[in-house]
Formats: sequence, C-alpha cells, structure tokens
Amino acid sequence: HNCLGLLPRVLYNQVMDNLLSDEINCIPFFEKLDSDCRARMGSLLRPCTFQAREYVFHCLDIGTEMYWIVKGDCEILDLEGNILARQKEGSMLGEACMFAESVPIRYTSVRAKTTCEMLELRREDLHTYVKHWFPDIYQTILDVSMERVQHVQADELL
Repeated sequence: HNCLGLLPRVLYNQVMDNLLSDEINCIPFFEKLDSDCRARMGSLLRPCTFQAREYVFHCLDIGTEMYWIVKGDCEILDLEGNILARQKEGSMLGEACMFAESVPIRYTSVRAKTTCEMLELRREDLHTYVKHWFPDIYQTILDVSMERVQHVQADELL
C-alpha cells in the first residue's frame, strides 16, 4: 500500500474501500462502519489464507495477532485437541490475548476446518492505531475479549 499513501486521503479511502469491500463487508463487525472508517481499518488488516486442517495458532502460543474469518469454518480446540466450538464466516478469533496485561498466552488452538480466508490485525496496530482512531471499535474488541476470557475461566472452575 506504499504508493497508495501518496494519494489524497479521500481518494485513498475510496480506493481502499473498493479493494477490500468484498472481504470487509461480509463481516458483521465492519458492516455499520462508514467508508472512511472501513478504509482506515482495511489499511491495518492483512489478508491471509489457511488450508483445511492447518492451524491458525496453537494453545500456549504467544499471541500477537487476531483474525476475522472472511470465508470458511474453523474449529476451536483445547490443549488436548478436543473440539470446544466451531466458528464460521464473520467470526472474530484470537482477540483474548490482544489485551493481556502480562504475556499474551493463547488459551485455545484454532484449526481451519475448511480452506479459510481471513483478515489479520496485529496487536501492535490494535493498540497504536485502532485504540486512537476508533475507540468504539477498540472497546468492542476489548468487551468481546473480556467476555470470552471470563467464559474460559468459568469453564475451568467447573
């Protein structure tokens, strides 16, 4: 996107919104954002593909990125490899470790059930840009993260 950075902001946002519209518009999390916001968020997201049965990340990894599933389905696995849940298109993954106070350890593994197209957001970009440009989006991701961590902790007590 380096040469696009030379464009005037309005034109840059239009180009980015058009380039990423198929990926971003299919994710409910981004549906209600205006085109300027989608374009700025899109500039932070990196498209990536995982083949069926390929791991997106492993339990106990240090997490430095989170994902949104654009196409495909994933399985959420515990440390022993048992399937805890399934996530489909539009779902957010890996956000829990993005807000860890200490070492951001992943509590689960994620494996692509089918070939998956995803958008990746790095932890550094979340805290450097999203937090300041889009505090509402940042807070929403934080809220989802806290809810999921509380759910995991409650399950551990049972």
